[in-house]
Amino acid sequence: MDARNELRIEADQPVRITVLDESEAEFAGRIVNYSPKGMGLLLDRPIRLEAPVKIVWANQLLLGEVCYCRGEGTAYSAGVSLMHALHNTGELAELARRLLGESSEESRPLNKPTTNSRL
Repeated sequence: MDARNELRIEADQPVRITVLDESEAEFAGRIVNYSPKGMGLLLDRPIRLEAPVKIVWANQLLLGEVCYCRGEGTAYSAGVSLMHALHNTGELAELARRLLGESSEESRPLNKPTTNSRL
């Protein structure tokens, strides 16, 4: 019996996954199902249990934690408990580019060369 309270929607869509630990490993995966609180992924490598992950899917950025990861033939099936979601990231990135472009031009002193500085 499935203990989930929410309907899972079947999917077959590509995602980019980043493990948010010392390694910052980034790789491709596929969504197999999702709900507002969780996501099932198909991966070509294992992810450790409880690893924090960032998932970039279409126009969304999702943050969560790995609940399980088990081998399925030559692939791995992983479950992620979703904690935060940022939607319409393409529109937000365009807005940021415009705002940074405008403010960087306005804040540059006249008749002085620009220098690159590291943060």
